Amino acid sequence: LSMGIPDQTSTSTPGQTPLGFPRPPSMDVSGYPPMNMPKIPLMGPPAQLQMNTPEQLQMNFVRQQPMNVPVQQPMNMPVQQLINAPGQVPMNFPRQAAPMNIPMQQPMNFPGQQSMNMPVQQPMNFPRQAPMNFPGQAPMNIPGQQPMNMPMQQPMNMPMQQSMNVPGQAPMNIPGQVPMGMPGPPSIDMPGPPTIMNEVKQNNKLDPEHLPSVVKVREDDKIEKSGFFLTGYPTAELPPLITTECTFQDQGNASPRFIQSTLYNVPTTSDILNVSHLPFAVTCRPFTKPMVNELTPPIAKNSDNGPVRCQRCRAYMCPFMKFTDGGRKFKCSFCDGLTSIPDDYFCHIDNFGRRVDMMDHPEFSLGSYEFVANESYCRNNVQPNAPAFIFMLDVSYNAIQNGLVDIFCKNFKNLLSQLPKNENQNKSTMKVGFVTYDNRLHFYNLSSKSKRPEMSIVSDVNDIFIPYVEGFLVDASEAEGNIEKILNEIPNIFGTSKVTEICFGPIIQAGLYALKTTDRSGKIFVFHTSLPTYEAPGKLVYRGNKNNSGIDKEDPATLSSNVDYYTNLGKECVKNGVSVDLFLFPNSFIDITSLSPLISISGGHLYKYQYFNASNEGELFLSDLQKSISRKIGFDAIMRVRTSYGLRPYSFYGHFLMQNSTDMEFGSIDSDKEVLIDIQYDDKLPKDSPCYIQAALLYTSVSGERRICIHNISLNTTNNYSEVYKKINNDTLITYLYKYGESIIKTKDKETTYRDKCTENSPIGQLILPECLKLLPVYYGSILKNDGLIGGSDLTVDDKAWLRHLIGGLTTNNIISFLYPRIIPVTGVCLENQNTELYIPSEVRGSYEYLKSNEAYLIKSGIQIFLWIGQEVNIEWIQSIFNVDDYTDINTSIYDIPEYDNSYSRGLRQLTKIIKNDVVCHSKVKIVLQNDPLESWMKRFLVEDRFSGQSYSYVDALCTLHREILSKKSIKNNTFNLILKKILIQNEILGITPSENLTIINIQKGTLADGIFKIGDKICNINGKNVSNISELEYFFNTFIETLNITVERNDKQENILKKQLSFIGEDECSIVKREGFDYFNVMLFANNHRKFKLKDFRNRIIISKIKKYNEGVCNIQVGDQICCINNMPVTDKKVCKKLIKHFLMNEGEVSLIICRPISGKAIDEVNEILCKKKYYQTSLKMNDDIKEIIKRECKRIHQNNVNDVTGILSNGLNEEYQTVSFDTNIQEFKIASDTEGKELKKVKRKF
Repeated sequence: LSMGIPDQTSTSTPGQTPLGFPRPPSMDVSGYPPMNMPKIPLMGPPAQLQMNTPEQLQMNFVRQQPMNVPVQQPMNMPVQQLINAPGQVPMNFPRQAAPMNIPMQQPMNFPGQQSMNMPVQQPMNFPRQAPMNFPGQAPMNIPGQQPMNMPMQQPMNMPMQQSMNVPGQAPMNIPGQVPMGMPGPPSIDMPGPPTIMNEVKQNNKLDPEHLPSVVKVREDDKIEKSGFFLTGYPTAELPPLITTECTFQDQGNASPRFIQSTLYNVPTTSDILNVSHLPFAVTCRPFTKPMVNELTPPIAKNSDNGPVRCQRCRAYMCPFMKFTDGGRKFKCSFCDGLTSIPDDYFCHIDNFGRRVDMMDHPEFSLGSYEFVANESYCRNNVQPNAPAFIFMLDVSYNAIQNGLVDIFCKNFKNLLSQLPKNENQNKSTMKVGFVTYDNRLHFYNLSSKSKRPEMSIVSDVNDIFIPYVEGFLVDASEAEGNIEKILNEIPNIFGTSKVTEICFGPIIQAGLYALKTTDRSGKIFVFHTSLPTYEAPGKLVYRGNKNNSGIDKEDPATLSSNVDYYTNLGKECVKNGVSVDLFLFPNSFIDITSLSPLISISGGHLYKYQYFNASNEGELFLSDLQKSISRKIGFDAIMRVRTSYGLRPYSFYGHFLMQNSTDMEFGSIDSDKEVLIDIQYDDKLPKDSPCYIQAALLYTSVSGERRICIHNISLNTTNNYSEVYKKINNDTLITYLYKYGESIIKTKDKETTYRDKCTENSPIGQLILPECLKLLPVYYGSILKNDGLIGGSDLTVDDKAWLRHLIGGLTTNNIISFLYPRIIPVTGVCLENQNTELYIPSEVRGSYEYLKSNEAYLIKSGIQIFLWIGQEVNIEWIQSIFNVDDYTDINTSIYDIPEYDNSYSRGLRQLTKIIKNDVVCHSKVKIVLQNDPLESWMKRFLVEDRFSGQSYSYVDALCTLHREILSKKSIKNNTFNLILKKILIQNEILGITPSENLTIINIQKGTLADGIFKIGDKICNINGKNVSNISELEYFFNTFIETLNITVERNDKQENILKKQLSFIGEDECSIVKREGFDYFNVMLFANNHRKFKLKDFRNRIIISKIKKYNEGVCNIQVGDQICCINNMPVTDKKVCKKLIKHFLMNEGEVSLIICRPISGKAIDEVNEILCKKKYYQTSLKMNDDIKEIIKRECKRIHQNNVNDVTGILSNGLNEEYQTVSFDTNIQEFKIASDTEGKELKKVKRKF
């Protein structure tokens, strides 16, 4: 089943986008007026007009009588033109005595309704009012008009929520309810409850200015939460947005820089979580770099036997443990187990149950800390050696020509001075090794004992070995002289190389072997230029589109690896504590799809520099290499996340290897690595008690010390929906949605639940958003069109593979940057000298509408940085930055900001430096002039707009989200759409059992439907057409070509009722469960075109034993096939099977069979052994004579009128004489024998 995953391809049904979201109603299907008539602003029922701007009252009229309003006093503002609203008698209001300086609006006429003149605006210096108008009543509080004798009412929106009326929305009228126009609370720009966003501009569209602004929300968050932020205790506080600069103070819960949750009020039951459709997940970035004035996790003291841990669940000591028995024992907060304190770790406790030495032990007072592990935590109980870095440099023809070899050799020595070191080290103790390669490998002996370096060549790349271990891995500072000599010689040695075919697999094998033989973990840095086509392990070939443009339709295989070699090599790296960082410099296809598993599994990084030229992009490459070498890193790491009672880690996302269900293994993990852990419920959480999460990372430090890094977080629990929505971490939620792209389809469910559970009295025409999720629509729209998930026609196969690889390793900071750009006006940025603090102006929103032609903007989005310059920008600024006298003379081919000695140039360069520090990989600044051809590419990153080829703008996403919420709310029982792809079910069984009215009454475990459908779900609609019975359902399932779009109505209460009423067969009786070594096929037999075959049964299996060889007809079955279902009815008896096939062939001319076919050698041998047995029907241990009698009885229920047995149960056609078979009309309830329940009879319903 496909849930509308953005990066999947699905056939769109009419009126629907590929992602499963309905398109806005079109004129020919929606019932709206034709195109030549004025459109209704789709903000609510068409019988009302809602206008609510910061300076204007909301006016809702329902067929009122003419009313005359006295003239108001002059306010020095122009009078607004009168608006003709639909469905009402004209109302005439005199003009104000003087203009109000407000732009005139054009009349707005709505089809099918009478016009009405609306009163003038309220004066701008008057306080905003909150009218409430009911059908049949005159409007309240109209300027210059007396009240209508009804008391003022406050808006019905709950505090801490956002509400909007959205255009592009079909009117929604609840049956039995009169349409109501509900007023809105004050604007979100003012203190107090958020507003109803329903500003209408002249073009009848929602005004983005009055939608929730990412920039405004970020600025408000900075004002509220910048400075020092306390993490909280005993439960964690909801952290500020990721864009807010603040200093976190650890109070017992780890800093949000290390670990964050999507929810900070956790539901006590899984039911609340499931209904809310919110994910419960945590992100953990164990090595993130603390900011200035923040505490680096300290090293805690151990007992003599290592870190103190719970004896039951093995959780490490943390601030949430409770000491008992005078401090001699502690109660684990994760499992409630009691553990004795070692004697050397004992200390008395005070009256509050706290140890008197708690301030001397960070594990009692901090959420983040480290332990130094003893030998029991090491491989073979031996402390490891210091890790090593091995550098593998491509010296083929391409690497020489693009300048890679030259720039590397000139700068590598300086980079070695930045090798990572522990906080207590003066210099790094890491070892380094150096190899060059093309179609051979060149090893270098850099030992300080040798006066000059030596080079050894290994030509046999199919049998790699290391010429020498001693001297290959050396101390960088001790071998500095030899390293410098070899770097000077390499460009001369390989400068005339003509080698174009190179290898890749052998160099990883060589580096891995060198580290294994010296008992070291480490990292391999590879600098590679072209597809490894040389005949060697890991050889790759060109595939897919020849020009690698990605414009033509590619074979789906181009995005999936064609070899498992690099996957297995990645696993071998992790096994030995090794990771790989790969720097690619391709000029053509290089097959990142095949290479990337090596990087992602081992925990490395992948960099790509397309069409690399050292003179232009050399600095970017060196910046990335410097960052990769110098950042904090741990090797040979393993992480486990522990949770308190009732919870457990369920699924994991990131770049690592998992060989069991609990442990994430890394060749290395660094400060730019983040993992996402999905949490699942095992039981109800204790009431009024926090839930606890502990992430423990065991790793080898750069000094060779084995350590354990601990991060703890405690979260409040609640059984109140409103409380859950009050503390949602927006950044972590967006990260979850982006990484689990399929979950974006459930965004509407989150908002629908909030509307149902928390804002029941809100008007149906308003979009209600909780305060924590008011930015969700803009991120929602950005995700739907993000290249990382959906790709693009202008992206190459390698680009798509690289972006998809990148997603798994992105941190929350990176993802927020990817999904919404930072746009900073820069013409006012200046820096008098380096000691002056740089002032950074307020950002603007991510829409082209906000870019002024007399301004320049620095735009950062993910990995791209632009400097956009308006055509009317001040010439003085242009001269200061580019040293030219005219806008048209600006050189857009340069890749960075020119350096000039003036305040504007210094300020812009300093700001650019700050921006670059927060990108995934360093990027050149692309200079874009207004109306320049490159501007169209830049606009792709302005996510609030829609550009050519994209589906969603911010307003579009908001409207789509609103439509989905209203469509769900318009039906008493929630409905949802599922997209069923034929490719997924052609060899699988869906596994649902519907009743005659298409209510699902059973779901077979282990099938595709398991976990998607629920008992009680009702199938309402398929591909836009209503279905009402099983026959229609069969028709759709048997005739669809690519995709079925199924609309399902869900009634949660019906599930328990049906479970009590219905008796289902046992899992092992006749359920069709996919067995290892077998595959499943759906085949059709036709009465006039088939071959005769024979059946024999073995226990409760019916197997095809013979097929007539010389019989004309189609043969889509084979000997050994087991018949599981006949026209979607399961069969376990041969006689019943024969009679069913006869019946359908003679009465319907065709029959559908589900076949189980052996495909593995073991399965084939098993079936052959069964067919060779003389006694084909062998009673199983649990099958007895009673069951045989049951079979006979059930066969008699299928009435037969003198049907003679024939040699083959099928004939060539209907021309042979067959007497009519009278079949039981209640065929769906025939009973069959059980192989596991013995004498117990069970009813079997139809299965699909």
